[in-house]
Amino acid sequence: MTPRRALALLLIASPAALAAEPVLPTFDAAAFASPGANRWFDLTPGLVRSHADASGKEASTLTITGPGPVILGVPTITLLDEAWEEGRIVERTFDYLATDAAGNLWYFGEDVTNFRYDDAGLLTGTDDASAWRAGVNGARPGILFPADPVAGMDLFQEHAPADEAMDHAEVIATGLTLTIAGQTFAGVVQTFEPYREVTLLEPTVNADGQPVTTQTLAVGPAASQIAIKQIGTNGGGDYRSGPDRDPYPRWSRSPAGPERPSNPAPLIAIK
Repeated sequence: MTPRRALALLLIASPAALAAEPVLPTFDAAAFASPGANRWFDLTPGLVRSHADASGKEASTLTITGPGPVILGVPTITLLDEAWEEGRIVERTFDYLATDAAGNLWYFGEDVTNFRYDDAGLLTGTDDASAWRAGVNGARPGILFPADPVAGMDLFQEHAPADEAMDHAEVIATGLTLTIAGQTFAGVVQTFEPYREVTLLEPTVNADGQPVTTQTLAVGPAASQIAIKQIGTNGGGDYRSGPDRDPYPRWSRSPAGPERPSNPAPLIAIK
């Protein structure tokens, strides 16, 4: 079988890896004058990737719709990410991306609509929790995926403290080979993401009676390895999308848990 290029997410890392401090990339609008290609992400307008889990209860579609807004002087490309659960749309997100001359893929923000339903499946409302845009409320763009990942690299993918959007990922290893479901993927990159801010499907209220629509989750010990579905012709989409999201509705989960030999690892890590 011909190996395919893909990404993989390593969710168990050494204490040294967990101790690394993320770096906010230096942004320069001039670096986007002649955009380079990022081999990990295909941003061709019109490209559509659809995914569904084995049960058919969860599905998502990623669509490169074309030019997006100009943010901080940089023309962006829009990625439409739509997710369904049991036939009902639960999230519609417009992500704004751009590559610099070196091919680094930058993330400039997202417009989000989260759909809420009651127990009967009737729509009860929507919200824009987790939406942010670079240049607004002090938010700054981050690198979603570097052109040349190097082990130890830990970059903010977004930096919007006021909007509680502070995702970052550390590169653990590169140049690996991974076989999943009978398919072999070459050029695998392992990364670690320590936590994830997710939108609650059933919002609640805090002790002061204020609405609570999001929750911070520890992502690390969820599974041994998770394949990132690449946007493009090389097998996938980005980790923030897909039907088998990890660990909860907004993010992909594949497969349900670690392989048997790795089960003790998260237990030790938790201690």
